[in-house]
Amino acid sequence: MPDEWAVQCKAVTKHFGQRLVLDDVDFRVARHEHCALVGENGSGKSTLLKIIAGLTMFDAGTISVLDATLIPRRHTIARGIGLVLEGVSLLPQLTGLQNLELLAGLITDPVEAGAVHLRPLLHEVGLDPDDHRRVGQYSRGMRQRLNLAQALVPRPQLLLLDEPSNGLDPAGIAWLISWVGGLQDVTVIMASHREDEISAMCSSVWRIADGSVRAELQGSE
Repeated sequence: MPDEWAVQCKAVTKHFGQRLVLDDVDFRVARHEHCALVGENGSGKSTLLKIIAGLTMFDAGTISVLDATLIPRRHTIARGIGLVLEGVSLLPQLTGLQNLELLAGLITDPVEAGAVHLRPLLHEVGLDPDDHRRVGQYSRGMRQRLNLAQALVPRPQLLLLDEPSNGLDPAGIAWLISWVGGLQDVTVIMASHREDEISAMCSSVWRIADGSVRAELQGSE
């Protein structure tokens, strides 16, 4: 894959049983680009993110993600990806910092699991690393901020955000826009049905409907 592309999908097709979810999709995102993938619920946008992340297999086509090539009908996970998926649960019995420490222990050398970068991550998303409340006591907006912090634990080159504004109030959405804008060295793909919210964070917009994707230029591009 040429160095300028972080993600490149060509003729990607996916079925769930007899139902066609992605239909011959062509989609590509440049390195360090912030991209919006906009579509109604059930349009296939979350499935496409999961395929790019290597969590869901696809039936046909070619996909390159960072330095990895994904193979149809196989699970292949590229390194350097941070991910926020809608509906993925945090561990409610742990604190925010403990959730991050657990994740770091799964994806890094155990010696580095309590690395000092975890505390600044919580500060970065507006949470207190010394807050001893369990996540089960967090508001929905606080849980979403913790999800975003978890996505940064592996120091990703590519960040995949599914419905990133979920649970955030207007002040939280304003913060999210500023936060994403500060991720200058990270490629970001955000999927949402709320175009007005995420298009403000992106240089390009791709629309997905009935499993088909088309690009629309945004801003100065």
